[in-house]
Amino acid sequence: MSGFSKSIFTKYSRPGGRYSFSPATKSWNCADIRAKIETQKQIINSMFSATKVGIYIHLPFCPRLCTFCGCNIRVSQNNEELKLYLSALSKQLDLYLNHVNSQTLEQKSLECIYFGGGTPNVFSPEQLGQFTQQVLQKMADKNISPSQDFEITLEADPRLDVKDHLDQLSLFGKTKISIGIQDLNTKVTNNINRIQRPEHILKTIEEINKNYELHADLVYGLAHQDKDSFVSGLKEVISTKICGISLYPLVPVPWQQKAQKAFGENSNIDAEKKAEIYFASAELLKNESYFQLGFGHYTKKESKLFQSFSNQTLFRSPMGYHKSLHYTLIPLGVSSIGKTDYKSSEQSWLVQSEKVYEKYMHSVLALEEVPFIRAHELEIRDKIQNEVNILISTRNEIDKQTLKNLEDIDQTPTDQRVKGLIIDGLLSFDTTNSSVIITELGRHFLKDICHSFQIQSIL
Repeated sequence: MSGFSKSIFTKYSRPGGRYSFSPATKSWNCADIRAKIETQKQIINSMFSATKVGIYIHLPFCPRLCTFCGCNIRVSQNNEELKLYLSALSKQLDLYLNHVNSQTLEQKSLECIYFGGGTPNVFSPEQLGQFTQQVLQKMADKNISPSQDFEITLEADPRLDVKDHLDQLSLFGKTKISIGIQDLNTKVTNNINRIQRPEHILKTIEEINKNYELHADLVYGLAHQDKDSFVSGLKEVISTKICGISLYPLVPVPWQQKAQKAFGENSNIDAEKKAEIYFASAELLKNESYFQLGFGHYTKKESKLFQSFSNQTLFRSPMGYHKSLHYTLIPLGVSSIGKTDYKSSEQSWLVQSEKVYEKYMHSVLALEEVPFIRAHELEIRDKIQNEVNILISTRNEIDKQTLKNLEDIDQTPTDQRVKGLIIDGLLSFDTTNSSVIITELGRHFLKDICHSFQIQSIL
């Protein structure tokens, strides 16, 4: 990898905030909105006033705990519990729609439905299909209809049946899938309480690849991993002609430490070995003609994501990369996060649903209350920060006007921000356009570049 050194990777292997959505600050300016009904109504009407909307649906159920995972999950496959949860999701959408003003509901387009988890394919194909039909009907009743480019994304566990789920969902629109592989080395996956057969995973990928756009996630930094083994598994995944691959670094989270210590070995590999795995994998993907969208995210050039990158409509959100730049995201489910598109809404909000499963269910089904627990109304600084992060994560360039906006609100000169990054080869300066360019090496350090361009009052 040109310009790469272990010292550079180690230098920039540091904690940092999210850059996939605003606010980056740890404190939200509406920390508790459970009893603030009018604020809830404002947020809901702001979401539904956008011309383009998407829906994120969190399905937390998993057949067993993977100890590396920091997602909001619930270990259960009880069918009655699954059905009750779908009822709660439907009720939550009803609660939103009951608060929407009639003047807000002009003709709008539904851009996407995203099923995240957890393990969404714990639900049966029929359950997901019937629920999707319910959602589409409820939205259509309020003049919100699928757009021409409407798509459904399903996160799935390839150890479970998944093809029938995709066939069912594809009845409603273009459907793509994101699967978690983590590693094909069974010593590594057994240690994180994830029992899987590599030959079954690869066969599942090959079967799905015939009809659906498929992306796979792998995790590096787990105990027992080494460069040769990880790259060998990655080669097998690439051999299936898969459309997209994402490499995620292991991020230990405090709330999982007890579970991690209860299962297997918890001594994860150091930063230097993580660097070896990551850059050997990145070199392989480059040689196999995968295009790097951003840090750890790769796609084939015939994919919709690459087309969006080329057309400058690519967007980065907590769910990953998407083909549509601006739309509002409506949250459904425990811990789900939603946002309003500040480009098309007078008020711009980030909002989160109740994070505790039992509290979420009680709030929606027993109290019939909108389950929001906190919100943040985006201020000017948040909007500028959001623009900066979008440019860094999807354009590889920060233009002159955005740099000026950043300086005006933060009073930090651009050259002060970029000096060290230019020395290390992560950035260059375009004197003709007065813009900052992210280099090929810099694309592996987008989080660190975003951190360097963080508005100081947000830190």
